[in-house]
Amino acid sequence: MSANFRTLTLAAAAMLGVAATGACADTGSSAAPTATPTPLSPADRQTADSVQRTVDAYGSAWAEPDEATRRAILDQAWTDGGIYTDPTVYAIGRDELVSHIGGFLASPAGDAPSGGLTATSRVELFRGALRFTWAVLAPDGTVLLEGMDFGTVAADGRLSRISGFFGALPPPVPSDVPENVAAIVAAANAGGEAARIAALEPVWSDASVYTTGAASVTGVAATAVAFAARAAAHPGEEIVLTSYVDKHHDTVRFTWAWVDSSGTSTNAGISYLEVAQDGRFTRLYEFAGAPPPLNEPS
Repeated sequence: MSANFRTLTLAAAAMLGVAATGACADTGSSAAPTATPTPLSPADRQTADSVQRTVDAYGSAWAEPDEATRRAILDQAWTDGGIYTDPTVYAIGRDELVSHIGGFLASPAGDAPSGGLTATSRVELFRGALRFTWAVLAPDGTVLLEGMDFGTVAADGRLSRISGFFGALPPPVPSDVPENVAAIVAAANAGGEAARIAALEPVWSDASVYTTGAASVTGVAATAVAFAARAAAHPGEEIVLTSYVDKHHDTVRFTWAWVDSSGTSTNAGISYLEVAQDGRFTRLYEFAGAPPPLNEPS
């Protein structure tokens, strides 16, 4: 991780009034890539609106000073064993999240009259995966901290995970790309099934899940096939990293683009990954473009 990026992250943690714990605190909200997400069907839109209300309720808990009320809000919006993580904390279960938010509200950022976290995009949802952007505002409206959250929705409609990242992603640092991320990129660009599988096997398992707006597949072989289909939609192009690989605890994010031989980007987006202790990825969620703006009609 670059020294400047780590300094900014630790400064953000200090501003929040908490200590960065756990794995390295690398962070950032995505620089907006240039692609339009796939339009939602009416049924998916109804689900997205329902999840939007759940996320809004979850966000309101970050502004609720009364612990009992905050817990009641999260009873409706958060699963019993839900995981919340950002560069400063890894909280498992509702009780730990209630406590962490209490610490946030006691910090300088929590005192801001903006009411804690303010949404700066609508929720983008597909196949149980979501993302949205947010900001912490000073009394005069100055942005103190911004970020992007990724998450998952349980079958009952409550949030089962939120992974938060702070700040804007820096440019890519080729010498600092983790081996497991390099393997994913190599698999995406591989020229045949055998090469794709060979690149994936060290970093993927038969239980690993690859999810996009178009499909969700499980396992090495199925993911290799999905990667092949994606590459076939971009003949003569390759996928490249367009940001620093941002990681904390068991989560990773980075932006990417498909580029042609002239270096022109034809499609871009951001990937969010969860990683097991052995370094293999357990999930890869791939989002195209930027999250929907707040003023997008529901």
